[in-house]
Order: sequence, then C-alpha cells, then structure tokens
Amino acid sequence: MSTSVSSDLEITTYIFAVDYAFHTSDTTEWGVGAGLHAIDLDIKFEGTLNDLTVASSEEDFLAPLPNLRLYLKHAINEKWMVGGSLGWLGANIDDYDGNLVVGSAFVDYRINDNWTLGAGYQVIDIDLKIDDSPDEQEYNIELPGFSLNLTYSIPK
Repeated sequence: MSTSVSSDLEITTYIFAVDYAFHTSDTTEWGVGAGLHAIDLDIKFEGTLNDLTVASSEEDFLAPLPNLRLYLKHAINEKWMVGGSLGWLGANIDDYDGNLVVGSAFVDYRINDNWTLGAGYQVIDIDLKIDDSPDEQEYNIELPGFSLNLTYSIPK
C-alpha cells in the first residue's frame, strides 16, 4: 500500500501605489501612500492511495487588498537614494477577510528628473480568510524577496 499527498502553490502579486509627501527637503522626504495589492493564488492539493486519487482540491482566486503606508526617503547625493516603507491594512470584502502588512527597504538611482530605477527587499505578510460556504479556508502567507522598481515622478 502506498499513499502520497502533493501540493502546488503559485503566487503572483500586483502592486499599484500613489504617494503624497508631507515633508520634502533637499535630502529627505517622508509621507504617506495608498495602493492596491492584488494577490493571485493558485493552490492545488491531491492525495492518492495505491495510485488512486482519493482527495483533491484546487482553488484559484484573485484577492484585492488595499494598503496604506508610511515612507521615508533620504538622498545620499544627486543620483542615489535610500529609504524604506511600512504599510498595513485590513479589509473585509464579500467572502474575503484579510490583513496585509508590507515592509520594504530600497536603494534608488535617479536616471533623470522624472525616472528612477531601484532595487529593494520587501516582506509581505498576508492573513486571509475565505468564507466560501460550506467551507472556510484560511491562509497565512509570508512572501519575502527582492524587488525591482521603475518610478515616474511628476515634474514640479
């Protein structure tokens, strides 16, 4: 007799954010941001007993989670900038109830007055509950990783 359980998890995140600066000096800027983090989860489980599938489950959904955050940027010189941000929001939308916490640190290189290219490290922590009758599903996901960004700034 042989039994096995297999699982597959694919996660894609989409992030759109807009910032508003409360303080800007020659070297430092801090403010708030708002955005939308859309998490696309594709989850599959399968259990077999003697090469016969006895249980399987597949879930594919896109969960939009709004986000509010604080950020700080500091210019080392005219071309290089370092910074970080911390964001959180909880939302209850239809069958979805979740919390999202995002923390990041980054370094940016100013290409010209409007465009900036950057790299960073971020951690996204998601607690998501789906009340899809008759089943309730709960996910606790932490996504640490590197990120690349391209930023366009509106001329002043």
